[in-house]
Amino acid sequence: MKRTRICIGVVVIALIFSTSSFAFNFFSKTNEVTKTTEQNINIKTVTLDVPGMYCRTCPFTVKRSLKKLDGVNKVDSSIKTKTVIVTYDSDKLFVEDLIKATTDNGYPSTVRK
Repeated sequence: MKRTRICIGVVVIALIFSTSSFAFNFFSKTNEVTKTTEQNINIKTVTLDVPGMYCRTCPFTVKRSLKKLDGVNKVDSSIKTKTVIVTYDSDKLFVEDLIKATTDNGYPSTVRK
C-alpha cells in the first residue's frame, strides 16, 4: 500500500513539473518566433523542382547543400514530389544562389511556377 502511494505521488509531481516546463517552453518559444519574424521582414519561401532526386539519400544531400548557405532558415525536401521548399532571407540570398548550390552538388533545380 505504501509503495502504491509513493508511486502515485511521484507520478503527480512529475506531471506538475512536466506541465509547467511545457508551458514555459511553449510561451518562450512563441515569443522568440514573433521576435524573429519582426526582425527578418525579408524572409521568403520558394519551391524548387529537382528532377534528379531519385533515391532516398538525394533529398538529404540537396538539403545539406542548401543549409550551408548563410541566410537559409529552413529546408524541406520530398523525394515523392522531387521538390525542395526553402525559406531564406532575401537580404542575404537570391533564388539564383539556391539554384547554384543544388546544381554545384549535382542536382540541377528550377523554380516551380
